[in-house]
Amino acid sequence: MALIDRSNATRAPFVERLASVGTNWQAWTAPHWCTQAVIKPSADAWYAFVCGIDGATEPADGNAASGTTHKGTVAADAAYAVLLRNPMDRPVNVGLVGNRTIYVAAKSGTADVEIEWSAA
Repeated sequence: MALIDRSNATRAPFVERLASVGTNWQAWTAPHWCTQAVIKPSADAWYAFVCGIDGATEPADGNAASGTTHKGTVAADAAYAVLLRNPMDRPVNVGLVGNRTIYVAAKSGTADVEIEWSAA
């Protein structure tokens, strides 16, 4: 699947939905103003970020999610909130590189995925 780039979005908050996300990673780049994203899949899904851990297999758009070393689970029809940055826009630690790309894939079959982008 192709990366969905929302980095230049100018409305907040907004919800988007992508139908039939399969078992390969679908990547989204968060809007520049986004502080939190909420992921809600219709079926059990994986989510991941680039972690930068030596030896880890990182997620990449279109690659099989099964091969990624570090990933989390979101249950069907549940929601997972991801804090992307401090609402005051201050760094948590000097030198920390914040992730702006979220990867989502169905654990099996397909899942419709909703993401709410907010500047909470």
